[in-house]
Amino acid sequence: MLVSVIVPTYKDVKALELILEALQLQTYKTFEVVVAEDDDSIEVKSFLNDYVSNYDIKHIFHENIGNRKAIIMNKAILVANGEYIIFIDGDTIPYSTFVDSHVKLSEKKVVLCGRRVNLGDKVSKELRDKKLKK
Repeated sequence: MLVSVIVPTYKDVKALELILEALQLQTYKTFEVVVAEDDDSIEVKSFLNDYVSNYDIKHIFHENIGNRKAIIMNKAILVANGEYIIFIDGDTIPYSTFVDSHVKLSEKKVVLCGRRVNLGDKVSKELRDKKLKK
């Protein structure tokens, strides 16, 4: 089953890089990523143009005229090709079995939701500085 992982972003290339790196390590490999940018930044475009991945990445964006995250997320759904859609936050690093767990628990007409763990400032900084491995 093709899965679409939708990742919102706003001016945080470092977090986006950590997310995409973690997605490279997924045990389930049949997925695409839709980066939904609530902006139209050169930094994100440049990063994604240079980023090499093992999966399909689509980048959609719109002009930054205020917080319109819901609008860009809805547009992301429209370009997603997956039979199953997973939304993650733009600062959430998925564990290696994240997509696989979703697929195993998926059912028609069922919505899964989960929680995230706030790692705190110290650990978050070490992750962002790549002093810790995911």
